[in-house]
Amino acid sequence: MKKVFTRLLAGFCLGAVIGNLIAMASDPGRPFMTELFVTRMGNYTAAFIVHTLLSALIGAAAMAGMSLYDETDLPLLFATIVHFVLIEVVFLPVALFLGWIAPVWNQIAMMGGVIAATSLLIWVFMFFYHKRKVSELNGMRQKKKQRPQ
Repeated sequence: MKKVFTRLLAGFCLGAVIGNLIAMASDPGRPFMTELFVTRMGNYTAAFIVHTLLSALIGAAAMAGMSLYDETDLPLLFATIVHFVLIEVVFLPVALFLGWIAPVWNQIAMMGGVIAATSLLIWVFMFFYHKRKVSELNGMRQKKKQRPQ
């Protein structure tokens, strides 16, 4: 549980930093958020604070969700699906609220597809990582069996 909380806290911090770095890079003239979002929040300061907290929420969900892979006994595919759903449930509403994507189906579907592709890449990476670990353990077990007593 301590490891999950540590990841959650690290993700919160990373999410805040990365969210703001991406926002600054995407619009250097008026970084952090869209005009519509600033208007909705009332002023730039409030919009910046809300943007930072919601970016942090995305990071916290992503990092805490990583605990599904090594802190549980869930099968790899199921852990990946649960992590994917967690990210979709957190990211899409936040992205819509912040104005990162327009509330039109093609943009929502595209972003959902990007998250799905990322989840697939995570699954492939984790699959080969665990496959290699199992091979190493089997090799060690085989060597131990072959040693004379």
